[in-house]
Amino acid sequence: MSDPVASLRERAGVLTTALEQWAGQATAPDQAAARRAASTAVDAIDALLRELFLLRGHLVQEIRHGGTVVPAAQQAEPERSQVAAHAPAASVQGGHAAHRVRR
Repeated sequence: MSDPVASLRERAGVLTTALEQWAGQATAPDQAAARRAASTAVDAIDALLRELFLLRGHLVQEIRHGGTVVPAAQQAEPERSQVAAHAPAASVQGGHAAHRVRR
């Protein structure tokens, strides 16, 4: 799921076009074009449902873990601030520098 919004828009566009073709062909004598458009619309609906289901799962997982919702595209390339937040931080305890990882 690289960019869920763009992907949803693209699939919704395919659905819109197929539904327009289906509606326009419904009264035509050749019903084959209407059936093809209807089939394309069903495929687009199925694809949208799959993507929405995956997106929903990602969002629910982030909510349950109490983390910030990070788009999948950004998860592959963490920002410097995210990397810095997980870098060891030095603290002085009893004259010795101890390293601990922030979480």
